[in-house]
Amino acid sequence: MNVDLFDLERFVKVQDTYDSYDTALQEIKNGRKESHWMWYVFPQIHGLGHSSMSQRYSIKSLLEAKAFLEDETLGKRLYDAMEALPVFGDAEDIFGALDAMKLRSCLTLFDLVSPGDIFSDFLGNYFNKERCQKSLKIVASELSYYKEDDAFRRNGIHEPARAFFESGTYESNQIEYKQSIGTLWDLLGRGETMRKLLSRYFWTKDFSVYRVSGVKHTILFYMRSFFQKIVDNVHDDSLYKEMNGIYCQYEFAKDDSVFLIADAIDEFMQAHCDDKNIKPVLDMLIKDSLCSQ
Repeated sequence: MNVDLFDLERFVKVQDTYDSYDTALQEIKNGRKESHWMWYVFPQIHGLGHSSMSQRYSIKSLLEAKAFLEDETLGKRLYDAMEALPVFGDAEDIFGALDAMKLRSCLTLFDLVSPGDIFSDFLGNYFNKERCQKSLKIVASELSYYKEDDAFRRNGIHEPARAFFESGTYESNQIEYKQSIGTLWDLLGRGETMRKLLSRYFWTKDFSVYRVSGVKHTILFYMRSFFQKIVDNVHDDSLYKEMNGIYCQYEFAKDDSVFLIADAIDEFMQAHCDDKNIKPVLDMLIKDSLCSQ
């Protein structure tokens, strides 16, 4: 079972409303789309459509597309819808000109997430392998980040990312807490963000309850350790109240809040990165960093 980090339940709900998905599947099998369901059966990357429906049921990132495909319900339904299409057909005859373009955008998106899969086959059969260039442009930066070496390797760290994001694993047990804490804050000080580090990590893993829960507790530990270090060394009541408010907000949060916690860390770092009182605390932490050692 996976944790829903991207509100994918919105797709399940609308597909189940008035049997919308079953209607869509039957129309696909009949060879002619007649009702309105394209947005949530064959979703596109965010930024292509401007209507309220296209906005709500767009996919915001490649990582969300990956989670969509790995979802037990949504992934199966998307594959079933694809398999219901004629192997060799005319997209415009089935969907109409506008929705045929949406289909190509959908295929382009999921082909990036699962290359060499059925999406690639239909891009070839229906669109002569011509991908949606607008979709490719929107995801280019994210895709490039996933394809390059991760931040750990780029900074000379030989331990895998799992050693820093999941406690109690064989990999994490090979390094000391002070090294993992120092390394993470060192990376943040070098321009990385916790959201990007987590996104890169989940891109290579799954969204299982066990994994996401472990990651959430680990980054909460990093947050608590960092804030405690500041409290011990910086006597600023307003800063203490700010940090305490942030930590209390997420201390007992659900597992699906993992990216919200990452964003809170990033926002705090951005707001205080030039604070003359906090820089010495960061220096104390990163002295144990494994970066470039």
